Amino acid sequence: PPANDGRTAQLVTALGKGAPRVGRYTVHLAALEPVCEDALEPRPGVDAIVIDEIGKMECLSPAFVRAARHALSGPVPVLGTVALAGGGFIAEAKRMPGVEVIALSWENRDRLPAEISARLASGFAERR
Repeated sequence: PPANDGRTAQLVTALGKGAPRVGRYTVHLAALEPVCEDALEPRPGVDAIVIDEIGKMECLSPAFVRAARHALSGPVPVLGTVALAGGGFIAEAKRMPGVEVIALSWENRDRLPAEISARLASGFAERR
């Protein structure tokens, strides 16, 4: 089934109790892991994968890291956000072959949606 199948899950709780924690947030890995592998799987009929975001919280999940790594190295275009700073998979994702990092700034923020949309659309046309 497509990733946009209506499933919802609470992935973090502000000021919650338990572990793992990132700042004031408790991360609910048990809620994230069943969804991420299916949602990030490149498969026929999927034109693009969107990952919002590759950050410290998400990278606490080995299942997320595996699924995101697989998506980023696969045949389907990926549009994602990634933390500005960080080691581990955050840094690895930025260095992967075929990955282009576009820094968002005040100067480019208004034109980027149209530019990225056009680039994705041209990639769809090339694959057909």
